[in-house]
Amino acid sequence: GYWFIAYFTLPPALKAWRSFGHDLVQLGESPIVESSARAFREQVDEFLQVYKGRPEKVNRCGMQILHSFAVWHTIRRLKPTTIIESGVNVGHSTYIIRSAAPQAKIISIDPLDHPICDPKLPRWIDSTNNEYLTGAKFKDFGNIDWRSRADMDPERTLVFFDDHQNAYKRIPLMQKFGFRHGIFEDNNAP
Repeated sequence: GYWFIAYFTLPPALKAWRSFGHDLVQLGESPIVESSARAFREQVDEFLQVYKGRPEKVNRCGMQILHSFAVWHTIRRLKPTTIIESGVNVGHSTYIIRSAAPQAKIISIDPLDHPICDPKLPRWIDSTNNEYLTGAKFKDFGNIDWRSRADMDPERTLVFFDDHQNAYKRIPLMQKFGFRHGIFEDNNAP
């Protein structure tokens, strides 16, 4: 696999851009880029305090500081009411997500009930407003009937994938359930 982070909104929201034959390839100035640069300068000190308080200081198999900031900043800008986290590992991303969205409902999904890299490490558990579908309760993101859940609005939900699955297969699943916002922290090549 390889590491990348991508945030997208389906369908593209910036209509002022000129297209190069595909909705995802566009030319023009991006208010998102400009506002993100400004927000970075304004929010970096606050984020560094959050990052300093992270429960696992090493996080060998997970996000480091730059990806953590990108996720934290995106969540703060988007303000989702529900966040589905597919891939928990040691709980670092759960911690970053919770710090960015203190009121949001988080649904954490992972086939294991312990960290993958070091099963002896304790997993950080969010006790605020989190539903864990891990270990024996695990169901893959694509095998959950998200439309039957009355406790979430797909328009206001962010799906965070850090589960080492093929992103190309995840996007149609998101569309099937009406989710418009997603972050792929990393994935496996198709």
